[in-house]
Amino acid sequence: MIYNWLKTSLILLCVSTSIISATLPPIVSIIDQGPSQPPYIGALANEAITTELLQRGDIGSVVRLVWAEQDNNRKLNFLRVRAQEGHAIFMYELARALSVTNDNDTLFWHLAGFLRSLQDALCALRDGEEAIQCPAILFGIYTRQLPTVNRFTKDQVEQTLVKVKQYLKAQATHPSPRWVISGTDHREIERPQVEWQTLRLSALEAAQITICGRVHY
Repeated sequence: MIYNWLKTSLILLCVSTSIISATLPPIVSIIDQGPSQPPYIGALANEAITTELLQRGDIGSVVRLVWAEQDNNRKLNFLRVRAQEGHAIFMYELARALSVTNDNDTLFWHLAGFLRSLQDALCALRDGEEAIQCPAILFGIYTRQLPTVNRFTKDQVEQTLVKVKQYLKAQATHPSPRWVISGTDHREIERPQVEWQTLRLSALEAAQITICGRVHY
């Protein structure tokens, strides 16, 4: 079932630099390279720490560890695993990391991040308007973080979107959508789990994206 409000057009609002800066942590160095310091271990070296943070839903702390990691291969491997597990934020972060080298998978994971966040928002929130605001804002924030996004043509976006929809439709793992409301106090997921699969499929069937700043449902 595709809800009528999914078919309306949504123009992404401009997101201020302060919001972007607060939401997406910059790449930082976590060690002093002086000779008296111990050998570099790595921000992502302790899997137990990242696992515990993920289980608590502390996505922000994990993202900060990702961008503190100086070993690029370790960082990309971590992001790929989490993205393939179905985490929307890490799909976006993987696209962001890949964009540094103009990797061809950048667009795929960027669009996957949007559609996956839309799926999660629809499962977590009962109000239709609120359910599209969260993924729309994230899409705007992350799009502004991709320096190469304008090089993609309309045909490339449409072709990649088809591939992304097929990938998400076949995806077996679906982490909890609770991250959508993790910043609110005492708020529970508003839709029962038995509805999630239908809502996820509805989002994939209805969404159309153009990278130029419009998201169509």
